[in-house]
Order: sequence, then structure tokens, then C-alpha cells
Amino acid sequence: MREITKILKLGRIYFIIPGFLIYLSGSLFSVLTGSDFEIKKFILGYFPLFLAQLSVSYSNDYYDMEPDKKSKPTIFSGGSKVLVDNPELKYISKWIAISLIILSLILASTFTLIFKINYIFLIIIVLVNTIGWFYSAPPIKFSYRNLGELAIIICLGIALPVIGYIVLSNNISFSLFIFTVPFAIYSFVFALNVEIPDFEADRYANKKNLISNFGRKPGYFMILITSLIGTVYLFVISFVEIISKFIDYKIYGYFSLLPFMTILITLIYYINIKKISAKLIMFNISSLLLFLVFNNIYMYILIRLSRRF
Repeated sequence: MREITKILKLGRIYFIIPGFLIYLSGSLFSVLTGSDFEIKKFILGYFPLFLAQLSVSYSNDYYDMEPDKKSKPTIFSGGSKVLVDNPELKYISKWIAISLIILSLILASTFTLIFKINYIFLIIIVLVNTIGWFYSAPPIKFSYRNLGELAIIICLGIALPVIGYIVLSNNISFSLFIFTVPFAIYSFVFALNVEIPDFEADRYANKKNLISNFGRKPGYFMILITSLIGTVYLFVISFVEIISKFIDYKIYGYFSLLPFMTILITLIYYINIKKISAKLIMFNISSLLLFLVFNNIYMYILIRLSRRF
């Protein structure tokens, strides 16, 4: 039983929460633009993504054992430390990751055939699984080659809302592209936040990313500037009538002030105490999650008002 508990801990199931919220956002937007909400398609369409996300936790812990020896684990960074303390589980972790990827691809193919879903769905699932595996696995090792942030943007910020949209609408549109841009922006903010606590460990392992290259303080300013860009983008497109046909992006803009102000306050605190802490990063990440929750609640209210649920 203790071994099973350790293996489950490796999965870090809470990592799924941001991804599910983004997938839900894509689905809610699809309903807002005219699709019917089919609970069966919504759930079955998410399963391949769920397995793909889960596999990353197992493969990352396997390939990042060395840097994890120097890192301090937090909820969203530093690894689980399970393999560091229990190296005998190393190969089990690897094969769980591979099994989850295979199952994800099988379910995605089956879902595509049964529901006659646009082939783009399957392509994206294959892409997400590939990037997830090679995020830390050789020979590509995205997280070691200045490509970790881009990998997170593609998988978390683009693939998830697009798949959430496609499973219900079975197509893509220009309005989806506009809707997806903020997710790409804030997934970059998320990526930088989870890299900050691992600064020393990443340098020790020769991982190349923006934080390990430039340091924590410049990285924190990158987070603030990117968050500001997200807020400005939302307010700017809110004035374009054809884009704001389904959503008042000005409301999203107001919601985005939550992560921006949180990041600004934690940055000021960081500068004053001259020391980073996991709590500061958790404040930032929590504000991003709340931003997603508020956006989803807002879309749900719009849908209820239009009686589409």
C-alpha cells in the first residue's frame, strides 16, 4: 500500500487543475458561439488530455531525478521527490508515463472515429503527448534547450482551449484564435513562475530557460510585463465590435487585474526582502487560477442568460 501511495504521489494530480480549467474555458466559449453542450463529448474528449497531462508528471520525475536532488519541492515545481527518495521506483515511473501516453492516443483515436470529430483534435493530442514526453526526455529535452516556456505555451495555452472548443463545435474559427491568445500569454506567466523556485537546481543541471539564463529578479520583471501585456490585450480587443460579439473582453480585462496586481505586490515584497519564497510564487499562481475561475463563471452566466444550457 505504501508503494502505491508513493506512485500516486508521483502523479501530482493537482497539476491537472489549471489544464482542466483552460479546457473548460474552450468548451464554454464553444457553447457561447453556438455549439450545444454535450456532456458525453465534453467528458470523453477530456480523457485523452487528462492522461497526457498525467504522463508528464511521471516522465518529468524520471528524467529530472538529478536536478530534483537540489530542488525544494513546491506544489507546482521542484518535482515530487518520490524518485529521489525511492530510486527503486524509477523505471515504474517511466513505464507508467509511456502507458498513459499510449492509452491517451488510443482514446483520442477512438473518440475521433466514434464522434466523427475534426482530425485536428487527434493531431493536437499527438502533439501534446509528444511535447510532454520530450519536455525533459532525450534527445530533444525542451526544458534543457531554452524551449521549455514555448512547450508550455503550446500545450497549456493553445492546445487545451482549442481542444475544449473543438470537441463541442467540431471546427475552429477566427474568434477562437482571438479567444486563445490570452491563454498563451498567461501560460507563459505560469511557466516563468514555476521556474523561479528551481533557479539553483536548473543551473546545477544545466537547464536552459529564461530564469536560469537571466536570474530571478529579471525573470520576475518578465512576469510582471507579460501580465501587463495580457491585461492591455484584453482591454484593446474589447473595443473591436466584431471580436467582442460573444464576450465583453473588458470584463476579462478587469479580471486580469487580479494576477497583475498580485504579481506587482509580490514583486515589491521580493525587492524589499531581497529573498524569494515559495509563498510569493503560490500567490501568483493562485491569482492565475482565480482569473480562470472568474472567466469561466462569467461565461457560464452568459450561457445561462442566453439559455443555451
